[in-house]
Amino acid sequence: MMDNPMSSDEFEFFVNELIGDIIKKVDDPKIESIGVGRKNKIQGASGYKHQIDISCKDLKRNTLVLIECKSWNDTIDIIPVLTFHARILDISKISQLKIEGIMVTTKGYSKGANKYADYYGIKLQLAKNEYEFKVFLEEMFYIGLKDKANFRERIEVYK
Repeated sequence: MMDNPMSSDEFEFFVNELIGDIIKKVDDPKIESIGVGRKNKIQGASGYKHQIDISCKDLKRNTLVLIECKSWNDTIDIIPVLTFHARILDISKISQLKIEGIMVTTKGYSKGANKYADYYGIKLQLAKNEYEFKVFLEEMFYIGLKDKANFRERIEVYK
């Protein structure tokens, strides 16, 4: 999957497909309102409608998860992380839900991007391969699952 570069649209839909697969496997997902692509817009306090690559409501954690996908040829520097953080802040001003931001790329992040994101609680995920990224997503959506002890066994279906 990750060996051949994908277009931005292909990468967004790939990530969305993985999330959809995971949600189907979760016993009681409490995940709703999955939005993806160019038409997925969420209005912030400023009145501006932000295009969000992928968004979903995690009702179990009372959270709106915003995912920014970057299928670029180089590592992600701080500018896209700053931009994503501004979107998170604007949307969080009027959201009834807690906002969680996740950025995912196939190439990695600069030291400055990592430092900034870590300070502000933005998760930066490197998707080196499809399996590792599925593990990350499963762990995120399996929070509170009764049989966490069997989690690694259940995820073996993806290998």
